[in-house]
Amino acid sequence: MILEALKELPKQKAAITTSSQTISFETMLCEVDRVADWLKHQHVSCLMLHSDNIPEWIYVDLACQQADVVFVPVPSFFSAQQIESIRLRVKPDMILRQVANSKDATLSPLDCYCFERFENNLPARMPTKTSKITFTSGSTGIPKGVCLSIENQYKVARSLADKIAIDGPKHF
Repeated sequence: MILEALKELPKQKAAITTSSQTISFETMLCEVDRVADWLKHQHVSCLMLHSDNIPEWIYVDLACQQADVVFVPVPSFFSAQQIESIRLRVKPDMILRQVANSKDATLSPLDCYCFERFENNLPARMPTKTSKITFTSGSTGIPKGVCLSIENQYKVARSLADKIAIDGPKHF
């Protein structure tokens, strides 16, 4: 749904703009395809991503949608204890971690991440059509998760765009 809409946009139009770079839809979608292919080759069904909000985070999010992988983004400020709590409940096949030095990320399709695989005998139970599980640290410090479908994410984004009546949002 979302990926199909993105593929209809002008390829050279800016998809992501940061303080240091502008990334076109063509470049972004090529990266999404590359990461999705890698996830399929790795037989990943659930992926945790421990990262800052950087363009590669978007590539991984969209690649998970394309590859039908449950995506579990974890903010970089979560503690090791919070991350482990999420990992034990979600039981991902793999975690991608942001690294400062790209030499440490040689096994990952993205220069800024390294990965670790987990062997899970029983995957976590989650509602049908779960595409993303998002966590908040909560007031107690114990992360609380919400399971989201692709349709749910799209409806929320669409309702935000409709509510603020903006045709070409720069960010949400």
